[in-house]
Amino acid sequence: MLCIWIGLAVLVVILAIRATVIVPTVHYALVLRFQRRIGRVLNEGVHFVLPFIDTAKLFRYEIETTPVAESFFSEDNLEIIISGAVQWKPDRALLCGTFVEMGEKTITEGLVATIKSELGVIAGTKPGDAFIKSREAIQILINCTLRMQEPFHFTHRLPPSERVKFYEDVENGNDARDHLRKEQYMRENTSDVERKYGIDILSFELSDVDFSPATKKSLELKKQTAEKLKADELEVEKIEDVAKRFKALGLDSQAAINAAEVVLDQAEKKIFSVEGINLDKLIGLFRPNPPQASPVPPAATAAVVVAPSPLTPIAPAPSLPAVPVPVSAAKHCFRKRKVCKTSQKQKAKKRANKRRPRKSPKKASPRKPQKAKRISKRFCKTCKRRI
Repeated sequence: MLCIWIGLAVLVVILAIRATVIVPTVHYALVLRFQRRIGRVLNEGVHFVLPFIDTAKLFRYEIETTPVAESFFSEDNLEIIISGAVQWKPDRALLCGTFVEMGEKTITEGLVATIKSELGVIAGTKPGDAFIKSREAIQILINCTLRMQEPFHFTHRLPPSERVKFYEDVENGNDARDHLRKEQYMRENTSDVERKYGIDILSFELSDVDFSPATKKSLELKKQTAEKLKADELEVEKIEDVAKRFKALGLDSQAAINAAEVVLDQAEKKIFSVEGINLDKLIGLFRPNPPQASPVPPAATAAVVVAPSPLTPIAPAPSLPAVPVPVSAAKHCFRKRKVCKTSQKQKAKKRANKRRPRKSPKKASPRKPQKAKRISKRFCKTCKRRI
C-alpha cells in the first residue's frame, strides 16, 4: 500500500513539473499543442499548461530589423532606388491576436509590400532630381504610413502628386515629427499595418535615395556628350571669328575658313598658294607680336589652292660643290683610318718578330752606343699629326 502512495506522489510531481511553465523577464511564450499554435500567449511569470500535450516556446521582446530596398521611376523616366530599414517588435497588447498566427517571414514581406505600394503611388509625380533632394520628406511620408492610425496626408485628402510637397513644408514636417515622437506612448494610435501583423513599428530609417547604376551610367554619358558638343560649338565660333578677319584681307569664304583652320590647328597639313599674299604673313597677324608685314596691294586678287593628300613633292635643295682634298693629305690622314708608310713598315716588322722562335740566349756583348732617334718634322695637312 505504501508503494502505491509513493508511486502516486511521484506521478503527481512529474505532472506538476510538466505542466508548469516559467516565463523569464523580457520574454513571452507561445503555447503549442502538438506543435501547432493555438493562440495562447504567456507573459512573464509562472503559468500552467496541459502536461504531455502542450508545450511553450519562449521568445524575446527583441527589436527586429527588416531591410528594405525598392525602386520606382520618376516623371522623367529615371529609375530611383530607395534603401533603408524598418525596426519593429511584437506588440504585447496584440500578441493574442494575429501575431501568433504569422511567421517572421510573412511579417517581413508584408512590411516591404506596404512600403513598395506607397512608393508606387508617388512614383511619376516628380522628376528624378526632385526625389533625390526630398529625402527627408520621403522618410516622414513612409513613417506616417506605417505608424499612424490616420496619416496627415490622408487627413488632408492630398492627391499623390502633393504628398511629398506637403511634408517638405517646414511647419507640416515639424508637426509630423512631433506626432511620431509621441506615437509610442499612445496605445490607441495603432496603424492598420500594426494591427494586421500584431507588431509595434518603432521607426523607418531611410539610408539612401539615389539613381540606379544603369541610370547613373546613362546620365554620365549624356553629360559627356553635352560637354563635347559645347566644346565643338566654341571651336566653330573661333573659326568663324578668324575667318571673318581673313575675309577682310581679300580672301573668299572657303579660303578664309581653310586659313582659319590652319591658324587654329584644326585642319590637316595643307599647302596654300595665295597670290600676292604670303600665308606666313597672314598667320603672323594673329600672333601676340605680329611682324610688320608689307601692305597688300588692293588690286591683287587672292586665290587659295588646297593640295590633296599626299602633299606635292618639293624639289631637293641644290648640293654644294665638292671641295678637292690634296692627295698627300688623304694619304697621310689618320681620321680616314689610313696610316703612313713608315708606320706600316714598323708594324709589319713587329708582327714578324713575334712569329720567329726565340733563340737561346747568347752571352751579353758590350752594347754599342745607340744613335739618337730621328724625329720626323713632317705633319699631316688634314689632321695636323706628326708623320
